[in-house]
This record gives sequence, structure tokens and C-alpha cells, in this order.
Amino acid sequence: MNPRPTKESFASRLHTRFAMRADDSEPIEVELIEVRGAAASATHESFSLMFLAPVEAPPRQGTFRLEDERGEALDVFLVPVKKDDNGLFFEAVFNYLPAQA
Repeated sequence: MNPRPTKESFASRLHTRFAMRADDSEPIEVELIEVRGAAASATHESFSLMFLAPVEAPPRQGTFRLEDERGEALDVFLVPVKKDDNGLFFEAVFNYLPAQA
């Protein structure tokens, strides 16, 4: 089992491009443009990621597979939150509660 994603693991990949794919669709190139930490403690972590897709990307939410240039992949639930001349912005929010013993 892979360790769960952390704010730090994404912060080190800021401005990395990913292939975003849903089901058997053609991949869409997105760029990680922002990593925001909301809260962290010994028992809880909360952070969000913002990705920029081309303006013509379909504005649908769902679970997408993000794959980087090294072939590492992660399934992430993404929600379109804004569209402007720069493109379509997708956000992912992570909230981790303490592990149960």
C-alpha cells in the first residue's frame, strides 16, 4: 500500500504537469499550480491542490487518474471551481483523520 499523499509531497511537485484521465478517455494535460495547507496537527492534516487544465477541458467533477512524467499515478477526486481565459481550474481537497489503532 502506498503512503497517503501529503502537502509536502505535492509542494515539492509544484508546477509539475500531469496527464489527467477519466476512465478510457484521452488524457488532458494539467499543471499543479497551487498547494494550500489549511490545518495540520499531530492527529489531523488538511490541504488542497489547484490544477490548471486547458480552457476546452470538460468541466466535470469526479475521480481522475493523475500520472506524472515518471509514470507515477494517483487517483484523485477533482472538482472544477473556476474558468477564465487561462483555462479551467480543478481543486482537490484532502482531509485526514487520525488512524484507528
